[in-house]
Amino acid sequence: DAIDDLTPDSRTNIGAGLQTARQLITSAGGVTANTYIVLMTDGLNNEPTPQATADATLQAQIDALLNDGIPVYVTCTGSDLGLDSQCAEIGAGTGGFYVDSADASKLPEAFVDFQARIAGHEPIASHQGQLSKAKDQVVFVEQGSSSVVFVLLWDNPAATAGMTVIDPDGNEYD
Repeated sequence: DAIDDLTPDSRTNIGAGLQTARQLITSAGGVTANTYIVLMTDGLNNEPTPQATADATLQAQIDALLNDGIPVYVTCTGSDLGLDSQCAEIGAGTGGFYVDSADASKLPEAFVDFQARIAGHEPIASHQGQLSKAKDQVVFVEQGSSSVVFVLLWDNPAATAGMTVIDPDGNEYD
């Protein structure tokens, strides 16, 4: 509901947003092994003015989050020149990760990527398009791995999908 109530304007204060998230984490008991921030922005950090102050404020928050061990997973949906670079710097500067989602249709995949990385998995394979064309996809999982995650995403809420996984011993899992 809060996101639906947002209205875009020409000012973005990412540093203040990260500071608020950090304060919420602190007030909730502090950093744990499962602590992270997901940042979604559509604009370049340009508050507080002048730009040098906005840059310094954001960098101070990036440094504080890195120091506290709080990674930031960033996705940027805007088209401002330099936004891609800024978002990548926030992700890298905090030990997090950045996914470009300037195309809004890429958001579901971006959040799947975040979930995998947060869970400690490295995304290794992806198929886009009609599921019928993904039939008999082979994904190799490194020997000794303790888990693997498969995610199915589709645009049509009325659609259904199924997946069968066959392990090296021939056991099938639906």
